[in-house]
Amino acid sequence: MRQIDWINVDKSEWGKRPDPEIAAALGVAEYVIAYWRKKFGIPSYDVYFLEERSRQYDNGLAWCSTCKTFLPVDIFAKYKKGHYGLKAQCSNCQKRDYRSISQVVNERRRENYKQNRDDVLAYNKEHRNPAKLKVYNKSRNVQLKQRFVELAGGVCQRCKYQEFLSGLEFHHVDPLGKDATPRNVIYSGDYERAYVEIDKCALLCRNCHQAYHAEEWAAEFVKRDGLGWTISGLHS
Repeated sequence: MRQIDWINVDKSEWGKRPDPEIAAALGVAEYVIAYWRKKFGIPSYDVYFLEERSRQYDNGLAWCSTCKTFLPVDIFAKYKKGHYGLKAQCSNCQKRDYRSISQVVNERRRENYKQNRDDVLAYNKEHRNPAKLKVYNKSRNVQLKQRFVELAGGVCQRCKYQEFLSGLEFHHVDPLGKDATPRNVIYSGDYERAYVEIDKCALLCRNCHQAYHAEEWAAEFVKRDGLGWTISGLHS
């Protein structure tokens, strides 16, 4: 094992850098850096970063979780549960994500048309009118949501409600990690992105969801064995 004189190691930048980065530079395991950071009383990078965000916010800048940089506050949408009442992503990143979803959907439609041209044309001739299209889209959306509801536990993780599918919603356990609205990403047909987004959520009924955001109840959330999160304990 590499011998390092930890007393004389330059630790002036440790508070401004995450442990994996310091460990890689010194060629040691991350837990070694965590040990010596605690030994020398050096605050973690998370503490420094929160303080840095506060300093930057005072200067009119906010952190974009996608750009990984500080940007002017006025290009962030308002969000009550976010840091300083702002979305985690800047408006440009949000628009780019929405465009990406549309591109994925359009590409899949074009590919499906190439592979099943005759079937698509026959279907369009029979079904492509506003009334039938509305019925088809509603049925499709119900099937898509049902799939992810079942994967996320099938019932409200607080009160076990399951009577109506429309009464169940996906709650982001960490609002700062929210990259898209579950409803939009599920209905887009981008399953890979939907799995990622729903895995950040706990399935709640509409009543429990609204009451949680109204701070009428609180809970400790823990990761489920499957997709998403569940509740380990309730607080008044």
